[in-house]
Amino acid sequence: MFKYSDHLGFFNPYFIKKEGLIHTEDKFNEIIKAHKGPKEIDVLAISEILNTNYIFADRTIIQGIYKSPWMADINADATAWNYHDVPTHNELDIDENEIAEELFKRLLDEILSYTKGKNKIGILLSGGMDSRIVAGLLDYLIQNGKLPKQVEITALTWGNSNSRDVIYAQKIAELLNWEWKHYIVSAEDLRNNIDEVAENGCEFSPLHLHALPQMRVDNQLDCVLAGSYGDSVGRAEYSSVKVKNLKSVAHNFRNVGSLLKQTAFNETKRDYLSDLDKYHQLFPQKLKYQQYEQDYQLHYMRRMLNPCMKFIGNHNPLFQAFTDPKVFGYMWSLKPELRNDNIYSIILKKINPDLAQIPWARTGLPYGTQEGKTDSYSKVHHSYKKLIDVDLYEEIKNLVLSDEIKSIEIFNIESLKYSLKLIKEVTHTKHWYEEKLIWIASLAKAVSYYNIKSSKGYKKQPIDTFNSRLLVPLEFYGRNHSISKLLKKL
Repeated sequence: MFKYSDHLGFFNPYFIKKEGLIHTEDKFNEIIKAHKGPKEIDVLAISEILNTNYIFADRTIIQGIYKSPWMADINADATAWNYHDVPTHNELDIDENEIAEELFKRLLDEILSYTKGKNKIGILLSGGMDSRIVAGLLDYLIQNGKLPKQVEITALTWGNSNSRDVIYAQKIAELLNWEWKHYIVSAEDLRNNIDEVAENGCEFSPLHLHALPQMRVDNQLDCVLAGSYGDSVGRAEYSSVKVKNLKSVAHNFRNVGSLLKQTAFNETKRDYLSDLDKYHQLFPQKLKYQQYEQDYQLHYMRRMLNPCMKFIGNHNPLFQAFTDPKVFGYMWSLKPELRNDNIYSIILKKINPDLAQIPWARTGLPYGTQEGKTDSYSKVHHSYKKLIDVDLYEEIKNLVLSDEIKSIEIFNIESLKYSLKLIKEVTHTKHWYEEKLIWIASLAKAVSYYNIKSSKGYKKQPIDTFNSRLLVPLEFYGRNHSISKLLKKL
């Protein structure tokens, strides 16, 4: 279970303390069975996920149930955790060509360690650069005899048919002469994702599952490769924000949209920093941006990306490139400015220059090109706003306002009602509130599945009514919109 526990892409199991011993289980429904105490909601975990879309540190939505710690293995007698040495950041100044060559070699070794002896290999392929680098390296291993020529490669892509991600992924698969499978997320698929998230502990919004459950049941593979860590490790970016510009994962922590009763939130705002401080003490980095990058890895990537990927990993062993400590440790040793687009360009030229000519989904231009005419394919690869605001709206609304959500007594029901009205009014393509509301829909199902309770009985305060009428429009639309006009619409 802990073979890859020093890798960033490790799938942390769940654990409870039982008669002085650490009891671990791989799946949420299994640890629930082992947990004999009351299933008490963890309000801080709820507040954290509403703020960031993931839970901090080792919490789950139920008190007393945890994820195994970051970079830790269980000791022989199951009484304590042994922590690995974590690479520290440095600011080495090395020539870009030397960096590209070293990263190339280390990634080849990593991918070969995951795929050696496997006959049927899948790869999650998009129109981005990270999965393209992994695809090119996998093909390089085959072409240079490190993997047998007869190995079967299947590229797996999800998204709307006219999107750059889908069009470019298909071109990459054709270039490399691989089988290509395409998946679209329909209303029925998203409905299924609500159930899947509920059954698996509500660690992330159903939006982040995409078509992973479809891929899981549709394929019998010896292993699957993913490149999702490439941006963060290789190019020092987190959601398009460069490492040196990162803010704390807890930046602007607040009662988002007044969705929680203020009395419930007031309890959490005293404690969320302790989840960060625990790991700051365990693994201190020298500079603030270095600590922030580590935070984004152990909270954001570990608690949101990895549990999503586990949906395939439970059925087809899934390995995430860029997560071996020999790879991310090397990249962390460099000046962050040197973890840039040029490194990828050098690697692509080395393994297959034709891969670089297929445009990058982010720009619609060949990678590294700043000027030129983009194609007409859509940059948006999903239809989540329509699926939530139209196709599944009534179902989601009923779950968000259900007796199950009311029974745990932590949500400001008036704010939930206003939020549901607001998403029908907005016209832009963003789905910030939809992401939270569909997660609450999953939470309603989890409360029912696992008989989750709240013993606190938080009472509604006058501020909850006030915030329902004001803070939700401010956060949702921004301060440039007229609050009075918005309220008239509601």
